[in-house]
Amino acid sequence: MKIQWTAPHDFADLENWEWPGQLVFGHRHHSCEVWVVDPLLPVHRTDIMAKPNLKLLVTPSTGQNHVPVEFLRLQGIGFRSLLDDREGLEKITASSEYSFLMVLAALRKLKDAAGATERNEKKLRGHELAGKTVGLVGFGRIGRNIARYCVAFGAKTWHYDPYVDGGTPLRHIFAESDVVVVCCSLTSETSGMIGADLLGIMKPNAALVNTSRGEVFIEHDLVTFLRARKDISAAIDVVESEDFEGTELRGLAFLTPHIAGCTYESQQKAAEIVRSLMWQWAKDTEVTLSVLS
Repeated sequence: MKIQWTAPHDFADLENWEWPGQLVFGHRHHSCEVWVVDPLLPVHRTDIMAKPNLKLLVTPSTGQNHVPVEFLRLQGIGFRSLLDDREGLEKITASSEYSFLMVLAALRKLKDAAGATERNEKKLRGHELAGKTVGLVGFGRIGRNIARYCVAFGAKTWHYDPYVDGGTPLRHIFAESDVVVVCCSLTSETSGMIGADLLGIMKPNAALVNTSRGEVFIEHDLVTFLRARKDISAAIDVVESEDFEGTELRGLAFLTPHIAGCTYESQQKAAEIVRSLMWQWAKDTEVTLSVLS
């Protein structure tokens, strides 16, 4: 079995790991049976059709919006992501830690402070996290971790997540939180969930963080809001369609290019999960074939 790896791979000596087949790197291998894709690059249907032997596509990420999952299903091609190993995923904390960093960045106005050459206290004075209320939109693995970190710093947290008990209404989160952190998954339910109606009720001098996906917001509404509400401090790691060069959010927020999960440790752990998923897939496939025969 030939395994094509186009995801980043310079963080570990993957070639010396044990794989259920031959591991090859680069984009020119069209005979692969398994393809590990780059989470930051969209996979098109034509890319898939160019690999006639493809049986399994794997993304070393929780996000799946860069992959035509339904098309894979229709073609009879398997699909796996980090969500298929919840136990292993719980050990990856990079995105949680970065989201917490963005909370502090928004509170301390790093957008204005970065590159500043003089101490302008009126412009650069920020806020402490202690004593603040942090509203979390999404209370999965990342949301729970952020809550723990914030509580350790003396903040109060509440969350909105329709799939988790004990939550707070979404409008209350936006209207009453000192910091709003959007860390939910991008789904058909959350796409375009946050627009002018929610942004417009944010408290004066509140902070806004997004480490989810750009498409959770109506980006035009967000741009308009941040231009009008100079009191709001925003820290954003994701934009619509991953268009960091063309986004109008540049200059309006402390903006980083989708690097929340980008650490050596997280990528190595993700690679280990991918390898485990491949072994399990290979094992399950062999079982299925032997039964059919």
